[in-house]
Amino acid sequence: MHLVETEFLFGLVPGDRYNRLVNRALSLVKAKNPDVRCLTSGLLETVFVAKAHAKKEAEIRQTLAAMLSKLRVNGIVTVEQIDVRDLLGCLSLRELYPLLSFYDALHASSTLNRAGVLVSNDRLYNKVEGLKRSSFQDFIMELESA
Repeated sequence: MHLVETEFLFGLVPGDRYNRLVNRALSLVKAKNPDVRCLTSGLLETVFVAKAHAKKEAEIRQTLAAMLSKLRVNGIVTVEQIDVRDLLGCLSLRELYPLLSFYDALHASSTLNRAGVLVSNDRLYNKVEGLKRSSFQDFIMELESA
């Protein structure tokens, strides 16, 4: 199972630097139907980033709805919920890897708890012992060869 986080969600937005890669990945997900899920922590971070940029709740709600709709249409229909193990793991990872932000640690913990592969271009995740990560380009290559 592959899990997408905030960086992938932002890539859904036209004009984002990863939009082309995310759209390519989505077309492959739709065609090949692998097990790809969205992390709730990614949605939550998206809300907090939008609030930090003084976005109104209605605009944030519309953006999240559009993101989720685009994911669903392309075959990413499951949103992995945050549970207590994810929060506790997040705090442990923050202690072990202080360079990880709270949300990065939460994405990593959620992925580890599900024995998944995190789809992210952030190389900082490579430092987290046991965490498997695929860059967007590697994810696309994996889907193309499946």
